[in-house]
Amino acid sequence: MPVRFRLRTRGTSTGEGATLWVNASTGSDSNTIAQVRAGAGSVQWATIYRAARGVAPGGGADVSAQAAVAGDIVSIAAGTYSGVGTGDGADVYCNPVNSGTAGNPITFRAVGTVTLIYSSSDGPYIGAVSRDYITWAGEFWIDEADCPSATSGGAFVIRLLDATNIIFDGLRIIADPTVLPADNHVGIFMSTSEAVEIRNCTISGFSNDEANNVENASGIEIYTTGNIIIEHNTFFGNGSAIHEKAPHDGATNNTGPVWIRYNLCYDNSTGIVIHRAPHTSGDPCLIYQNIVRDGVIHYVGETTTAFAMRLFSDATSPMHVKIFNNTVDGCDAALLIRTANTFQANAGHLWWNNIVRDIATHVLWNIDGGASNFTDKARFDAEHNVYYETPTDFANTAGTDISFASWQGATYDQDDDDGGSDDSIIGSDPLFVNYASDDFHLQGGSPALTIGRAIYSIGGSDDTVIPAGCYITGSEVIGPE
Repeated sequence: MPVRFRLRTRGTSTGEGATLWVNASTGSDSNTIAQVRAGAGSVQWATIYRAARGVAPGGGADVSAQAAVAGDIVSIAAGTYSGVGTGDGADVYCNPVNSGTAGNPITFRAVGTVTLIYSSSDGPYIGAVSRDYITWAGEFWIDEADCPSATSGGAFVIRLLDATNIIFDGLRIIADPTVLPADNHVGIFMSTSEAVEIRNCTISGFSNDEANNVENASGIEIYTTGNIIIEHNTFFGNGSAIHEKAPHDGATNNTGPVWIRYNLCYDNSTGIVIHRAPHTSGDPCLIYQNIVRDGVIHYVGETTTAFAMRLFSDATSPMHVKIFNNTVDGCDAALLIRTANTFQANAGHLWWNNIVRDIATHVLWNIDGGASNFTDKARFDAEHNVYYETPTDFANTAGTDISFASWQGATYDQDDDDGGSDDSIIGSDPLFVNYASDDFHLQGGSPALTIGRAIYSIGGSDDTVIPAGCYITGSEVIGPE
């Protein structure tokens, strides 16, 4: 099952450009770009703003000839960098005046811990608006309490808007617990963008007003953006870790794949939620080899779940969401389907090769209705899974409890028990190496070692026998590398 993926840069330069230096303690924004280029590290700017926009903060209009250009690496020394926010959630304080190019991005690299703060006002400090081929890499430390998100235009700590080929690598983003907006409260928010990679980041603590949808308080939220890789990140304490919320073109068709893999999600209300995302079979949403554990209720009356799909309307409901080879532990549900609509015909959702343990209410829960969502395998297909310490009422749809035997029976025909290669297992301990310490590697003799089947060439050619759960080879890194 080949998948087209069109991300065009990994943030590495072909060698054009230069290294430009920024040091809050020893640099001066009065230095010209020629002096900084020639200084070989001995001549520096004082602010990231100067490197990105070509002028000192408060110095007037951007000057492209005095700012970093395609192929440049802006090396930012450890320290605290103070700025004045734009006051607008759709405007980035250090928005580069120039774009990079294919093979020659503009890279802003933290060397040590670079702490970003505002002396006044608010809004996103870094990101990209109408720019291409920009990379922010290294330990940029952004605590919303010191670098507040905007009170107008959206509570977004980092913003992407009309941007392409953007990479965030290694950032630390912390929400201010006193910020509880009425709707979206997000660590990294992207809209009308293309080809985005987010890896090795840690994002925590995003909540919103109790009267609103907790899933909109997200570590990462995706609007009208395609061609995305989200990998090797850690999310904890959020309403949701990752929320793909709206189609790529803003209407009814997501035109780029989304890969969500190797992430560690814990103490969130929801792990990964897919909303109005009608992917195609050629551009699916692949969610694989993640650990989602220990769901935490943020508000009274919530249901915690590892994965969720929201069916906003039949026409824009998710399609071709493939959830496979994940490890789930300690939630009310493993997969929760919200709102009383029905998957589109041939929706093509897969629930394969997952290990699910310690579920409180239902493993698969179609909470608001849409009884046909589970009875039509062209809409939803569950196979090759391992379930342990799960409730008697294994699933629920349209208010009707379903035992595992009924789930496997003629009506649903899921997780078959016909003796074929698509059987699943319930009630057998998957034998994690150290469950008490959240080590979800598999011991020798685990029944999960041979229950899985490769799909999308993950772990081998399709239909190759592989383990269920997030560790296929056993050497994968889940969370930051």
